[in-house]
Amino acid sequence: PKLGTSWVASFDLTEHPGATFVYLFGSDCMLAPGVLTPFGEMLADPRGQTVLSLLNPTLSSDKEFVGFDIPHDATLMGRACYVQGTILGGRVEMCNGLRLLIGF
Repeated sequence: PKLGTSWVASFDLTEHPGATFVYLFGSDCMLAPGVLTPFGEMLADPRGQTVLSLLNPTLSSDKEFVGFDIPHDATLMGRACYVQGTILGGRVEMCNGLRLLIGF
C-alpha cells in the first residue's frame, strides 16, 4: 500500500454458505509462531496496538471487499501493519494474514 491511496482486501465466500460478516483486524505486531484456534491460525497479535478493525456485513455469496484509505501523511512511511481477515456466520474461519508496509 502507498501513501494517499486505498488498500482493499477481498474475501472469497464461495465455500462459506451463511456468511454474514467479514472482519479485518490489524495490529502493529504479528504472532510468530501463530496461535492455532478452533477457527484457524491467528497471525495478527491482538495484544499489540490495534491499527485497524473493520466489521462489514456481507452483501453477496461470492466475494466481499473491505478497504480503507491511507492518508498522504509522511509520518506513516515505513510503518508495518499485520492484518488478518475472518469470515463470520455459517461457520467462523480465520483467513490468511498479511504484512503491509506503507510506502510511497
